[in-house]
Amino acid sequence: MGSSGTSAGVIGIRTEIQYPPDQTLRVTEDDTSMPLRVYRSGGTDGTVSVQYRVVGLTATAGQDFVADPGTVTFNPGEASRVIYVPILEDSLVESAEDLYVELFAPTAGATLSRSRADFGITDDDRVSSPAQPGVGISSDVTVNEGAGTATLTVTLAEPPNQNFNVSYWLRDGTATSHDFSGGSTTMTLTWVAGDSAPKQIVIPIVDDSLDEIDETFMVYVSNDQGSEKRASASARVTIVDNDPTPAGQSGPTAQGIQFSATSLTVHEGGYSVPLTLSRVGGNHGKLDVNCAYVAGSATEPDDYLRLEIGTSWEDGADAARNFEIHLNGDTQVEANETFTLRCSPRMGLVDLTPVDVTVTIVDDDVASGTPARVEFVSATQSVNENVTSVTLQVARSGNTSIASSVEYTTLAGTAASGDFTAASGTLTWAANDVSTKLITVALTPDAVDESDESFTVSLRNASAGTELGVATATVTIVDDDGAASTPSNSGGGGGGQESWLALLLWATLVAIRRRA
Repeated sequence: MGSSGTSAGVIGIRTEIQYPPDQTLRVTEDDTSMPLRVYRSGGTDGTVSVQYRVVGLTATAGQDFVADPGTVTFNPGEASRVIYVPILEDSLVESAEDLYVELFAPTAGATLSRSRADFGITDDDRVSSPAQPGVGISSDVTVNEGAGTATLTVTLAEPPNQNFNVSYWLRDGTATSHDFSGGSTTMTLTWVAGDSAPKQIVIPIVDDSLDEIDETFMVYVSNDQGSEKRASASARVTIVDNDPTPAGQSGPTAQGIQFSATSLTVHEGGYSVPLTLSRVGGNHGKLDVNCAYVAGSATEPDDYLRLEIGTSWEDGADAARNFEIHLNGDTQVEANETFTLRCSPRMGLVDLTPVDVTVTIVDDDVASGTPARVEFVSATQSVNENVTSVTLQVARSGNTSIASSVEYTTLAGTAASGDFTAASGTLTWAANDVSTKLITVALTPDAVDESDESFTVSLRNASAGTELGVATATVTIVDDDGAASTPSNSGGGGGGQESWLALLLWATLVAIRRRA
């Protein structure tokens, strides 16, 4: 049995520094630390923690970085925390070196997704770098899809003392290469020495004919002059759709995912639950999905197997994904239990709306010695006199894993043998048979005006391991015949009355003769 359901979420890690999609993120030796963001999505209930460790690949612990492990704790409602890996400066001329941070051992039912973040350290001992002017970018921009371009302004904090390059790159969000151009490479703005005039980034916007929701992407700029770039500033671009909804259709659907069902009920002995996950709202851009189990009254591993489930759709793909949830049958007698599978979609750097499917596990165990129970579904039943039969239902519950039998018989009441045909017999159930059995009694309609009448059907002599519940059912036959009409005294010149007088006189004469 589990505790009350909460949504602890899915925990992952990503670099806090943004960098171009065509390079590996690196920091220089003179950076004091590397920031990494540990986040949880799909739920922020309760206090959750996760441990992390720092592992060197070509970088050496104690010489290039500090390898102290640690624990990240999320308080209720908290969605992200930043950890810092200390970087150690040395005087060696050396190649770039790599390491990674790995998450493990989440608590409180949380699961891991993107549990590793890789980065590198670039040597700074060969050539000293001149001071770099600060770089900034205009605030977030919103443009109409038909505008043709989106323009952002890049500024320097001060004039450079030599020719100076600012790198910029674009990253997909819900908007992708179908919606704008220039997202696949790193581009450059150049200032000559002494020049600090603002420069513009002009991004072509694609005007399509699709009715869709507004979409976004990110623009990053960097003042790093070496081969390794990291973002110094960023801005979000929102593209407002300009296409009408076709007549007779509903409005556009946001990109995301959808289960084939939002709730499922399964037998504990079923062992697996098939599910279909579909992509909705279009197929532009890559869409990643990570799923996590949320314990309810059902918990793992007693009731289900916690398996990492994830999938993705490439740009243009929208074929449904099929997978299974695996259950663990047990022998414990318990109430039906539930748990939830939550899948969280993500496009680029944008988290989309998560979807849930709630699974109810129906218990199939019975306590040792628990009997089967046989009884009438209804203790009373009424039928009109003009029907020729009545059918009663007998159900079995409790320990249905055994075979059961019970006898039945009819008993007259105010309804007698002229109103129904006496019946008797035996009802049987094989092991694991949970079907309802039927008893049919034939009725005899008549034309007699009478009160409603009833008879009973009784169950008796249940087999070993079977008990009787509602063992008697009363059947009421509702009369449908009208009262006989009274003979009329009118008509025929009063002949009807004379006939009665004649009959009365005849009866009197008979009586006198017998006395004589």
